[in-house]
Amino acid sequence: MKRLALIFIIMLLTIVNASAASRFWVPLTITNAVSGTGGLCRLTVNNTANLVSGTPVIVAGILGATACDGTTTVTTVVSSTIVEVNLAFGLAYTSGGTVAGGQWTSTGIGNWSATTGGAGGQTVPTSADTVTFDGASGGGTVTLNFGGTITIQSLTLTAFVGTFDNSVNNNNITMTSTGGAFNVGGSSVKTVNLGTATYTLSGGAAGAGFSDSSMTLNATGSTIAFTGAASGIRTLNSVATVTLGTVSFSAISGAGLYQFTGSINFTGFNITAPNFFQLTTGAAYTITNAFNWAG
Repeated sequence: MKRLALIFIIMLLTIVNASAASRFWVPLTITNAVSGTGGLCRLTVNNTANLVSGTPVIVAGILGATACDGTTTVTTVVSSTIVEVNLAFGLAYTSGGTVAGGQWTSTGIGNWSATTGGAGGQTVPTSADTVTFDGASGGGTVTLNFGGTITIQSLTLTAFVGTFDNSVNNNNITMTSTGGAFNVGGSSVKTVNLGTATYTLSGGAAGAGFSDSSMTLNATGSTIAFTGAASGIRTLNSVATVTLGTVSFSAISGAGLYQFTGSINFTGFNITAPNFFQLTTGAAYTITNAFNWAG
């Protein structure tokens, strides 16, 4: 009986661990295209839960009905698998096609894959999952519409070519990784709108990386909060000069420190003592609004 109970516990742990994995944002897959309302393109996709009327999308890769390819908006979500977009239908659909962009919601699974460029339909990322938007995500505009705080391991946008927009609903994001938790840099051309949300890095040696040389970063209204006493090295890295909102630094214990790389403009700078900072020689650090030091 004890052996059976032990086997059951091991199986349960295996199932739980299997559900905690990487999550990649991917485009929706088109399986058909016909003429819809008023001659607009009516597309059959794997799931429409992340789409609403007015959502900006990029339709690409259709064979046959090539007039349905283009940058456009959703006009009508017809059903759980059918959507109409604001492009005029032409010719007969042969095969292929994707719909990039959409909304990151708490229930929509169509855009989530376990592998980069893989098939959608995986579970929405949870506190045990890493989240990546990369070159296989298809571009377009991804709007956060989660309805509450998003808790994940890490968020990586380094290879994403599109717009990551959290300025509409301003969903707070908590990242619990002890490594590179918030990775916004990279060489891809993109737009990142952080809105007025708070991005919490709670891991003991969590880091954040930004780049202002290849992207448009709108972050002055946001808050990045390093929380929890930590003894490791927490990094805040930039390429060129990056402009952030308010950044809060929790107390450091043991041999820990905050390490800055590159020039950074801060809207607000909050420190809880005791604390240690290591700055880059030749870099410039500017605080334009408030400097608060507690303790």
